Amino acid sequence: MLGLNDLFGGPLAPGQLLTLAASLGSDVPFFLQDKPALATSRGEKIQPLDFFPAFQDAYFVLIYPGFGISTAWAYQQLARFPAALNGQPGRAERLISSLHGADPRSAGAAFYNSLEAPAVEKYPLLALLQEFMRSHGAIGTLLSGSGSSTFALAQSQAAAHHLLENLKQKFGDTYWTAIVPGLPKP
Repeated sequence: MLGLNDLFGGPLAPGQLLTLAASLGSDVPFFLQDKPALATSRGEKIQPLDFFPAFQDAYFVLIYPGFGISTAWAYQQLARFPAALNGQPGRAERLISSLHGADPRSAGAAFYNSLEAPAVEKYPLLALLQEFMRSHGAIGTLLSGSGSSTFALAQSQAAAHHLLENLKQKFGDTYWTAIVPGLPKP
């Protein structure tokens, strides 16, 4: 949406883009942000945040194992996981607080995704990938959205490359993977 709006000379104002994004899906407005943000309610209420100091030197290892997981299915399954469904009040604020600190380990320990519970139950490979990454130096792992993409937080670029090489040695080179910096480069 942003790219098309730019391509056509910016005919839509930011408010119009936001309204259009919300009509496409509850979580679509989040992706109009060029910075981190806290999404609440159904995902349509967006509070922009500053970049997180905890990611200053950190890198992410992204892994897509080659299959998708329906978001509708994942939400339907949450009823079987009451702790995940009901969440913990203040969890997002505690995560944001740890991300604004300088320690990526405390931030990685606070990662949480309620949709992970049904996904790893149905697809044990995801739990296996995450456990492997944690046992090989990842300081945090998490499923992205309803999955199946998952990511690991590494302390440095060298640690991320080492983690990815170990992953490829164990699981082969059939998954899509990438290494990205924790913060955008200036």
